[in-house]
Amino acid sequence: MWKSSTPQPFTGTNKDRYHLNSNEDLESQQPPPPRRVTFKGSTTHTSTETDHRSRADEENGDVPSTADEERRGSGVDSVELKEHVSGCKSENVTWKDRLQLFTWNWFTMVMATGGIANAINSIPFKFYGLNTIGNIFLILTIILFVSCCILITIRFCTRPGSFKQSFLEPSESLFIPASVVSCGVMLMAFAKYGVPSSGKWLQTGLEVLFWVYAAMAFLSSCAIYVILWSTQQFSLREMTPIWVFPVYPLLIVAPLAASLINSVPTPTDTLRISSKTIIVGAITLQGTGFLVSALIYSAYLYRLMTNGLPSPRQLPSMFVSVGPAGFTATGVIQLGTLASKAIPVTKVGSAETVSVIVRVLAYAVGLVIWGFAIWFFVLSVFGQWRLLRLRRRRRSNSGIQSESKSTRIKFDVTFFAYVFPNSALVSATHMVGQAFENDVVEILGTVLGVSLIVVWIVVFGKTVWGVWRRRLLWPAEKEI
Repeated sequence: MWKSSTPQPFTGTNKDRYHLNSNEDLESQQPPPPRRVTFKGSTTHTSTETDHRSRADEENGDVPSTADEERRGSGVDSVELKEHVSGCKSENVTWKDRLQLFTWNWFTMVMATGGIANAINSIPFKFYGLNTIGNIFLILTIILFVSCCILITIRFCTRPGSFKQSFLEPSESLFIPASVVSCGVMLMAFAKYGVPSSGKWLQTGLEVLFWVYAAMAFLSSCAIYVILWSTQQFSLREMTPIWVFPVYPLLIVAPLAASLINSVPTPTDTLRISSKTIIVGAITLQGTGFLVSALIYSAYLYRLMTNGLPSPRQLPSMFVSVGPAGFTATGVIQLGTLASKAIPVTKVGSAETVSVIVRVLAYAVGLVIWGFAIWFFVLSVFGQWRLLRLRRRRRSNSGIQSESKSTRIKFDVTFFAYVFPNSALVSATHMVGQAFENDVVEILGTVLGVSLIVVWIVVFGKTVWGVWRRRLLWPAEKEI
């Protein structure tokens, strides 16, 4: 452990200021030794070496990236430098050590898997075995959710204070709502796959759980933002769409309500589960979430105009901007379609007239928001060209200079951002195609859905391979 000395106040005269002892002057100009915490079995590097490498990378003309930007904006936990530590003695690293690196970020894997299950159910072109595939993804979602809960509980129990620290670490606290979203995604899948094959008990249970989730989503989104604003300071340079993540639990309330109402067989059952009250609550919370995300959208676009695209490790997070508009369009259009079923009796006028008005308004609003989601999706896709350009540059310069830190692209669980937000766009595209009876749009949604399943297989496979090959959940140094 480095020993640090407390500097004494200067008590000399003005003349003595300029006649300091040369040895003391040289000592005062030396930077303090780096403090760091290393896990057992990991190699160590000094922060001074890292700073020199970072300065060299910036001088080479690569895209500038600060340490805070990588830590706060990308969602990569600062405890884990998600790199395989060469020369590490694997026999000294236990699973207990590795589980200290299990963060809330891993719940994005649950969100992505559940999103695939819900996207499969929305595919209009049914075939034998499609429902079975969706049930397999639902079962896998439940297994992953239970596993994540157990593993993160082990981490909190074996290291006292880590639970509180997870709320104070910006790169981790932003992903705490992922656990709440995972619950909502599973409830949505239960309504789609479970209610049709079960009795009224599941409908009633899901109605109660809907309100429990709605309260939990509203409170968690407010709490996380208050904690972040009271304990952290962010700059516009560090801004990424991850900032909208705490409001994500509110963004699936309307799709969840629509799935619940659509799962009941008759209008009589919709009265039994108070469908009109569910619709009012869902629209209120969904609108709140979308308006908050729209405010963050403006800051995100301003950040792109003033600072350019995010750093390479943050580029996958660009797709997070697709989710708010995608989920809102899905929920609004589907609730509009169910208006005649959910509002069988009304005091305003005839039920048929009211349902037609509600459906037309819902389709118009949903169509605009769907176009908004497509625009951000295309923007995010075009933003990935930077990855290809940087990889091409590394290949061409591999014999001349080493790979720079600012252009280094390391796989981590945040790559599931390629899946979950885009599953909302797939569902919204299917809703638009069904609402307007447009086969071209439905085919487009199916193509996007199949492509998304392929992306999930690749990302999930690389996640499992990374854990097995000790490239994920592997201890590395943490500078403090």
